[in-house]
Amino acid sequence: MIKNDFQHKKAKATLRKLVEAFNDHEKLTADQELWARKLHKETLRGEISRLEAEISEYELLKSGKTPSPELGIIEEIGVLLIRKRIGLGWTQEDFARRLKVRPQQVQADEASNYATASLARLVEIARVLRSGRRKRSTYV
Repeated sequence: MIKNDFQHKKAKATLRKLVEAFNDHEKLTADQELWARKLHKETLRGEISRLEAEISEYELLKSGKTPSPELGIIEEIGVLLIRKRIGLGWTQEDFARRLKVRPQQVQADEASNYATASLARLVEIARVLRSGRRKRSTYV
């Protein structure tokens, strides 16, 4: 993802070089095996497509022609994580064991709806929850 004007300028320059290399591909690789030339050309094509998409996204966002993403969900992340844990049938102790932390850490995080958790920690918590399996219910 392109995040600023400097990266945008650099991506456009790289794209120009890749397009030139793609257009000059046959004369630059004539001495290579056919399969290697095809692989090289497909790699260039893939990188060109990726850069074109990133440049287009950045330019559309910057111009205001495409709506920027809604951010309301950020305020709900903590509650969503807690609901997912409960939906999996995990106690805070079960969850702590999977996260390799003490149960008191999960209790404190959930008491504040994860308000003080870092983004890296939230990503790790989400990864553990995504990979989780529902615990068999003890309710009848």
